[in-house]
Parts: sequence; structure tokens; C-alpha cells
Amino acid sequence: MMARKVFTPDDPVVPMSYPGFVFRVLRRQGYPTDALLSKTGLVEENLESSEFRTIFEPVRCLFENALSATQDPHLGITLALRI
Repeated sequence: MMARKVFTPDDPVVPMSYPGFVFRVLRRQGYPTDALLSKTGLVEENLESSEFRTIFEPVRCLFENALSATQDPHLGITLALRI
């Protein structure tokens, strides 16, 4: 039996598919890139890449920025309905 890989919070394993979707939708709605990416360490190209992976913290920060920018406590549900 193959040993399972155990990931740590420092392993860049989070893909950009959903964070990229959130970013693109909010950008189309007029929210500024600077506000969405503030303090994430991410750049727009990261969110467009199917190859890029990151740790959880920048993604958490992106989602917090999105919630702050939109002031929509139901943002996750609102965006899920668009998928």
C-alpha cells in the first residue's frame, strides 16, 4: 500500500480554479484588483493559471478581501449559483 502524503499549511497545494473564478466575477462587476489582491501576495496572472498552486493563507485573504469589498455576507452562495 502506498503511503499517503500528508500536507502541511506551508505546502503550495491550493489550485486557483475557484479563487480565480471569484476574482474574475468580481472584477467583471467592477471591484478593483488592488482591493481584491491586497495583502495576498498574489498577482492576477496567478489566478488565471491552471498550473499555479499556493498555500491556504493567500486564498483566505483573497476571500476576506472579496467579502469586505462586496459587503455581501452571502457571497459564497451568490457565486455558487453562478457556477
